Amino acid sequence: MKDVLPNSVAITNTDHTAEGLKALAGKCKDKNQSRRLRAIARVMEGEHTRAEIARQACFDRQTLCDGANRCNARSADQWHCL
Repeated sequence: MKDVLPNSVAITNTDHTAEGLKALAGKCKDKNQSRRLRAIARVMEGEHTRAEIARQACFDRQTLCDGANRCNARSADQWHCL
C-alpha cells in the first residue's frame, strides 16, 4: 500500500481484504451497499485518489471519507450497514 497522505482516507480495520470486500459486494443485493463496499476496497488498494474513487462510485469525497470512518469503527460483521 502507498504511503497515506495526511488528508487522505485510510482503512485501519483489517477484518477484510480488498478482495474480500469485492467478493462481499458481488453478493450484496443492495446496489448502493455494493458501491460503498467496492469503493472501500479501492481505498484499501491505495492506487487511486479519493476524488477518483468517489467519482467512479457516484458519490462525493466526504461520503467516501464517512464510509471509511464507519468501516474503521465497526467489526467486519457490522459492515453490512455501511
